[in-house]
Order: sequence, then structure tokens, then C-alpha cells
Amino acid sequence: MASSTVSERFDITVVDYLNLIDGAGFRGIAVHEFRGDDVLVEQVPWASKYLGRPLLLAVEARTS
Repeated sequence: MASSTVSERFDITVVDYLNLIDGAGFRGIAVHEFRGDDVLVEQVPWASKYLGRPLLLAVEARTS
């Protein structure tokens, strides 16, 4: 297998993933984005650099 650069490995978008999920027959697709918030910073002070930034994307889907 040929090695790839970082830019070649990470050029797929969230929309690409959602289209693949839809194309695989999943329905009721819902996307939930979680951002760094004040609660996170209170519990983990060094995480202040993540305040307001997207940290987790969860996709929910059903097969029928």
C-alpha cells in the first residue's frame, strides 16, 4: 500500500460520511455536535482552549 500524506487522508467531509450512511440504507439520520463549554472548563481548566470549539460529532441513524 502506498503511503499518503496527511492532507490526502483527511479530505473526506462530514457530508461525505452522511451521504455514505444514507446510501447504506440508514434512515432517520440525526447529527449532534458537542462543543467545549463552561462546564468542561470548570471541570478541566486546561481545556479552556476548547471553549466554543466543536469536540465531538455523533451521528444517530436507524436501519428501518
